[in-house]
Amino acid sequence: MKGETSIDVKAIHPNHRSDLMHGVISSVLALHDKGIVHRDIKPANMLLCSDGKIQLSGFAETRLLSEDPANWEGMTTTNYVPPHRCQKNSNWPDDRDSAPVVEDELYALGLSIWELWMGEMPFDGMYADDIREMVKAGQTVDVTRVQDEATRAVICDYLRCGGARI
Repeated sequence: MKGETSIDVKAIHPNHRSDLMHGVISSVLALHDKGIVHRDIKPANMLLCSDGKIQLSGFAETRLLSEDPANWEGMTTTNYVPPHRCQKNSNWPDDRDSAPVVEDELYALGLSIWELWMGEMPFDGMYADDIREMVKAGQTVDVTRVQDEATRAVICDYLRCGGARI
């Protein structure tokens, strides 16, 4: 795609983090306003346009909120699954995921903002079972590592939407 590049979270200049954060929030909320849940929100599915705006990609797991949830057959990325989803499905990640809801997406948005700020994938290097147990207990990434107070508050608000106990 001409004029668009994948976001390299390790190369984001600190002065651009806030603009990227607000851009991705706007993009995700615009989808929700249209009754769409992307379901795979993460920096790997974000493109940086030549004008500095964010464009979402990776729409394979998307669902319309008006669709019958029983018809959704997608999967989710383990590192972005919210606590309330783990608590509902004790066999996750071994069982097929249930249809995504807005709260799932907001949690993934919080983790994505954390990733944009920290330059690392949430729970990187952990086994899926360890992530599941940690997240099932309502634990999440260490938000205290984000030095900007306002950003940390935004991240916490979105993580709480998915059931994180912060």
